[in-house]
Amino acid sequence: HFLVLRASDGQNFESIAKIPGAGNSTETIDYEHLDLRPLSDWSYYQLQQVDFNGATTYSEIEAVLFEPDAIKVNVFPNPISSDEKGWNIWLLGFNAQEQITLTLTSSTGQFLEQQVVVMEDQSLLTQLQPNGSLPTGIYHLQIQWKGGQLSRKLVVR
Repeated sequence: HFLVLRASDGQNFESIAKIPGAGNSTETIDYEHLDLRPLSDWSYYQLQQVDFNGATTYSEIEAVLFEPDAIKVNVFPNPISSDEKGWNIWLLGFNAQEQITLTLTSSTGQFLEQQVVVMEDQSLLTQLQPNGSLPTGIYHLQIQWKGGQLSRKLVVR
C-alpha cells in the first residue's frame, strides 16, 4: 500500500490517506488522491510505499501552494464520453456555509440540470450527473454564489 503524507513545514509529516497497492506489477500503474482539506499556504506531500514484507521507501517531497482566498473550480474528467455519468466538481476557496448553484446548459443555452450545494468548509468535491445520457457536444457549467460567478466549458465526446 501507499501512504500519502502531508506536512506544513516539509519535515513533520502526517498520513492523510492510505491507497491500496496492486502488488507486484511489471507495468506502470497510476494512483491518485485528492486532498479535500488542503492546508492554507504551502503544503508538502510525500508518498510512503509499504511493501508486503514491511519495507518502506519514500518519494521525493513535492511542495504545493494553496491560496485560500482564490476561488478555484476544477471539473474532471473533461472531456467525458457519452456513456459516462457526469463530472466531478471540486470547489475551492469558498466560505464555509456558502451556497453554490451549479447550472448545466447546452451550447444553445437550453437548461439541462441544476444543483445547489452548501460548502462545509473551504473545499467540497461534488458530482454533477445529468438525468439520462448527454449527446456529443459542448456544454456550459455556470457556477454562481453570493460573491460572483464563473463558467466552465464541458465536452462530451
